[in-house]
Amino acid sequence: MESFDIDAWFNELPQKLSQLWYDLMQPVPLAIFAIFLVFAWQKLKLGKKFTVFFHKFFKLVRTIIVVGMIILIAYFVQYMSSGNTTTTDNDQVAQQKTQKQQPETAKPQPKTIQNNTDDIEIPKTTEIKKPQKTPQQIITTTLFNRYIFLLPDKQALQNERVERHYNEGLIAAQEQNYNKAVLHLSKVIGYTTQYAFVYCARGISYAKLGEYEKALADFDEAIFIDSSAGEVFNNRAVVFAEKQQLQIALRDFNNAIFLNKSISQIYMNRGYITYLLKDYEEAIYNWKKAISINNKYADQLGIWLQKAYDKKYN
Repeated sequence: MESFDIDAWFNELPQKLSQLWYDLMQPVPLAIFAIFLVFAWQKLKLGKKFTVFFHKFFKLVRTIIVVGMIILIAYFVQYMSSGNTTTTDNDQVAQQKTQKQQPETAKPQPKTIQNNTDDIEIPKTTEIKKPQKTPQQIITTTLFNRYIFLLPDKQALQNERVERHYNEGLIAAQEQNYNKAVLHLSKVIGYTTQYAFVYCARGISYAKLGEYEKALADFDEAIFIDSSAGEVFNNRAVVFAEKQQLQIALRDFNNAIFLNKSISQIYMNRGYITYLLKDYEEAIYNWKKAISINNKYADQLGIWLQKAYDKKYN
């Protein structure tokens, strides 16, 4: 049998009395209003006999008070019993909470089955051999990826905004983000069209994107602005070589060397083109000239020199 907690009941007593008073007071205004209507009707009807009915009215009120007290006692007893039930429910809730707080017993873990794969032979994948590039593919790739030159900034740009776009375009090109480079360099050209080095830079980005016609158009414009720029002739020759137009590429390399005889990479490039055109003697001359200007390419060009000698004398 559940024990009755008297302390908890007394703590809840004010709340219970307040609820009881609220329940009892709900019909009281209606009852008083009804009595008032009856009293007023009797007063108008009886006139001088008001004293008699006034006495009867107080009797009625007394009766109502007695009935109200009985109802109050009944409600009081009911609330006492509900308090005991509420306490019992609270005890049950507390017991449930304590049960939840107890740690759960660890469930037994299923045993893992270890597979012994030591005795299983795994077939080795066959190695896929990449097709070897032809000398022409190697040369055009070398030309296209390594030896494209920017023109020096011989003139100051008009304002800070134009210079900022130009610098951001060069940075984007160095990061191989050529679309962004074209965007910034095009903004520079939108402000001014008088700088060959801007067209040269955008032409390089177009070439890297494979848009050769746009690259050639920019290199043509740069040469039109500054026909003494040997670097631009070199760049245009590289694009022509990529398009397999070797004779036109050779012509531009000749112009580039005529304008600037101190750049070893241009001799290297012309040597590659003459090798592809099977003019091995001219290829040997260009590569030796490149090494004499800058011997850091001696190891790389030594291999190609040997190939040229073999082709020439065999």
